[in-house]
Amino acid sequence: MREKIIIGLAVFAGALLAWNMNTMGDGYYEVQYGEPGFSLGKGTTVVTYKNSYSLPLYQNNKYDLYVRKNCGIDNGRSNWAGPITVLASSTTTCVQPAYATYTKTTSSTLSSTFDATISWDNDGVSAYETVLTISSAPPASGQLATAGQKAIYTGLSKTQNYNFFVRKRCADNTFSAFYGPYPIKWN
Repeated sequence: MREKIIIGLAVFAGALLAWNMNTMGDGYYEVQYGEPGFSLGKGTTVVTYKNSYSLPLYQNNKYDLYVRKNCGIDNGRSNWAGPITVLASSTTTCVQPAYATYTKTTSSTLSSTFDATISWDNDGVSAYETVLTISSAPPASGQLATAGQKAIYTGLSKTQNYNFFVRKRCADNTFSAFYGPYPIKWN
């Protein structure tokens, strides 16, 4: 059964897109945006767990915006709501990433190491800095993420607990605050 998103889409403060659901329930949301008239599937898609998203829009450009719910099951997506067309009145504020998730793999159960692939709430176009450390204190800087908005760490010890941090590089080459510490461990 597909959930339906009420077309209660609105844009606030220049680039914050928000929407309402006609049913309750857990799940993630997919936001797709692009130039007016773009075909669904051809725009930029981002995933968020909130019912709002701060879009990386360029001032004085027009965009079409869509949103749908992803319930996390096979074909468990609502129909797309939208489009709404907006004229960006300001650029996106530099928003700190809001969550992260990871998958872990190992070459065998006897191996003393594992690999972790970490992804986070991102806008699909901005650059991000990432850090993996054993400290829980926010780092001073990080490494630029270049692998499609995810970080891959290999050879991690199964007996060590790690902390992941990520921050967004803003349009003026400043940075948001770090999100984290997000714990990464084998078990």
